[in-house]
Amino acid sequence: MIEQPLPAVVFLHASDELYGADRQLLALVRASQGQCRPIVLLPDDAASGGGLSEELRRDGVEVRHGPLPVLRRRYGSFTGMIRWLPGSIAGLWWVLRTARTARAMAIVSNSTAIPVGPAVAMLVRRPHVWIVREIIQSPAWLRGFVQASARLAEGHVFTVSDAVRTWLGPIRGRGPSTLHDGVPIGMDPLPLPRSPVAMFLGRINEWKGWEIFIEAAGLAHERVPQARFTLVGGVVPGGALGPEAVNQMIVEHDPMGEWLEWVGELRDPKPSIRDAWLVASPSTRPDPFPNVVLEAMSEARAVVGSASGGIPEMVVDGETGFLVRPGDPHALADAMAVILDERALAERFGEAGRRRLISEFSEDRFEQQWRRMMGSIVTTGDRAGA
Repeated sequence: MIEQPLPAVVFLHASDELYGADRQLLALVRASQGQCRPIVLLPDDAASGGGLSEELRRDGVEVRHGPLPVLRRRYGSFTGMIRWLPGSIAGLWWVLRTARTARAMAIVSNSTAIPVGPAVAMLVRRPHVWIVREIIQSPAWLRGFVQASARLAEGHVFTVSDAVRTWLGPIRGRGPSTLHDGVPIGMDPLPLPRSPVAMFLGRINEWKGWEIFIEAAGLAHERVPQARFTLVGGVVPGGALGPEAVNQMIVEHDPMGEWLEWVGELRDPKPSIRDAWLVASPSTRPDPFPNVVLEAMSEARAVVGSASGGIPEMVVDGETGFLVRPGDPHALADAMAVILDERALAERFGEAGRRRLISEFSEDRFEQQWRRMMGSIVTTGDRAGA
């Protein structure tokens, strides 16, 4: 008996790095293997480290770089959209040709920044699965655009948090449904290091709150002089913010480099998490569902995060960490100082966070939910994927 080849599924993703959304795309693809033959399409319009494509190819996944049209912030104005449209047409044709040649069973778009997925799925008459990872406050028309685009092809819309689902609103016949990301549980976490350390982990951009963290670090250090503070993450490739601005602010607060440092981007941030007592996620805008919070919980580290977006769905205030007002360095400093000054509290928060992760946000739970949905498409032909 000749074994039938697995049906192809085309995954569209907006970057080739190893930050939160990239790691979750990797988890989606890995969970899909065995049910389908994933083909991952990535854009070639932005400089990046190539970490995601390296990991995918190591897993034997087919990866193609090309003119995938991504709605980046530089295209947010009217003139920007005029520049974006010609390339988007070429990109749509590239994705369409790939889907037709591969006889794709479905199209999966892993961001609202990739608007061609539903159109391609409609043209090849296959279901489209849209995973919405953003809460976009401007431009205001984008939410309506996503809602309208999602109706082009049969399929389903998932959001990574209830906060994103509320922002997006209902899409008749398409959801959305919440599909929380998950991370591996791993082995038993290491004990806290001897000295208290607070860490910022994330992209160094305008809204992730790195500046708030530095200001709060200075205030918290006055109360807990033995504490150290570390930033882990790189600047956006080609972005307006360069490393000079980060280094300058660090020097202004700690001229001698004794308690505040920026280590830059790390391929694997887990060793740094293990060196900390707490991880801060002080986003100044609603953060949809930051992966760094889950990573901290998996290592039994306390979390101090902004009380907005999807963070309150992960962090239980006063039980697994603290929630603070977004953009308030004094509130962040107060919360960090309390934890950094009491090892037993940091341990209790971290242990409670790990238990919550195992119960609600494990990678196994996430993969099971995804495989059920994917199986309904590639096995039973259920185009709704519900």
